[in-house]
Amino acid sequence: FGMIPRRAGGSGFGSMARLAALHAVISAAVGTVQIDAMKHDIQMMQGSKFDTVIGKFRDSSVSTIWFYHPDNPRDYTFLEEYNKFAGWMKGMIRVCAVNCAEDGPFCKQQGVRGEKDTPKVKIFPTHPVPEYFYDGQLFGGALSGKIARLIPSKVTLIGNDTAASSFLAAEPTKPKALLFTEKKGAPLVWKALSTELVFQRTVAFGVIAKGVAEGTTSEFGVSEFPTVVMQSGLGKGKKVERFAGELKFKPLYDWINLFSESGMGDTVKGQEEEESVAEDGAGGGGGGGGDRAWENAEIPEFTEASHRDICTDKEGLCVIFIAPQAPSATDLDHLAELKGKFTAQAIAQKRSPKPPALNWMWLSAGANPQFADLFGAEEGAGAVVFNPHKKMRFARGEKPGVEAVEELVQGALQGDGRWKMVKGQKLPGFGAGSRDEL
Repeated sequence: FGMIPRRAGGSGFGSMARLAALHAVISAAVGTVQIDAMKHDIQMMQGSKFDTVIGKFRDSSVSTIWFYHPDNPRDYTFLEEYNKFAGWMKGMIRVCAVNCAEDGPFCKQQGVRGEKDTPKVKIFPTHPVPEYFYDGQLFGGALSGKIARLIPSKVTLIGNDTAASSFLAAEPTKPKALLFTEKKGAPLVWKALSTELVFQRTVAFGVIAKGVAEGTTSEFGVSEFPTVVMQSGLGKGKKVERFAGELKFKPLYDWINLFSESGMGDTVKGQEEEESVAEDGAGGGGGGGGDRAWENAEIPEFTEASHRDICTDKEGLCVIFIAPQAPSATDLDHLAELKGKFTAQAIAQKRSPKPPALNWMWLSAGANPQFADLFGAEEGAGAVVFNPHKKMRFARGEKPGVEAVEELVQGALQGDGRWKMVKGQKLPGFGAGSRDEL
């Protein structure tokens, strides 16, 4: 009853079947790639969302895509290393992954030949540098070292006290974030913060190395390195605050965001003239000033200058995400994805009547507390679906955060939203102190 050896010229089909079975056994033993948003810092992406998630940010942000096949043992092994890399880079770049078993055409378009070709990581530097495949070791540390050299920087390296004075005096309405350090050059986290989507327009970042601007170092009372301080205003209105948290991206981002006046537009008074500096087309008075940059924004800010063009004078409903100061780049990405999803659903719907158009925006509660009060978002977090026509009314989400926006919008479109009338049928004024009605 012994085993009978198969002849060398046996069935090719049988050999292929055995190989397939063996591959399945190995895959089952090793495991499959399962990326969980609650456990991993990796952003899953569909090829159809490439322009929304990565393409439109290429001018200022670095991104990566890991192309994988879920049943490939090599991909399963790489998952832990790529997630380490994602954790180290969290907030600084977009770390994405594409499942080639579900998105084969996009993977092929990007140059991934098949399952034997993964794991494969493509790097998308800032323009004009073209994207390319990473050819180094498949370890989180090695990949991080490669990416660190690609992070753009808008940091001013300050070499003496005269340069420090010039840096602090320039653009008086823009807060100045200063890093005092023993090392020369700008660290990775500081570079990433300086080119963050909002901060690159609203905060100036500088670095002072120990011993090169001793007068400025003494003026700020710095005796320990590294130290981070923020100066806002000049003269009698000057304020200086010191960062007391952990010197990592997220804590620094949250602290700096308190000083960032995203898109608000500032007025600078000179000796003989008054100049209006409008960020993102906002703050220039009525509705037509500035460079009207909101017309090119995927999710524009709800401001005095933009709200008529994007929301109140347009047909449909306004979806307004309310942030304490400004939404993060991740939040804007999520909102853009939702905007695309609901637009696709409306186009695909064949029955009548078609759903109303949705006009997507975000609102700074800190800059416009009257609107936060109107929409019941005093804590500065949440979203509303706003109907600005005839009887003005809004439906407010019961849960905070960008993740709850989809549920809110779906409910409003299906007639399940709890609508509340705008008191007096008039909107409040814009700005922290304005009480004028529009």
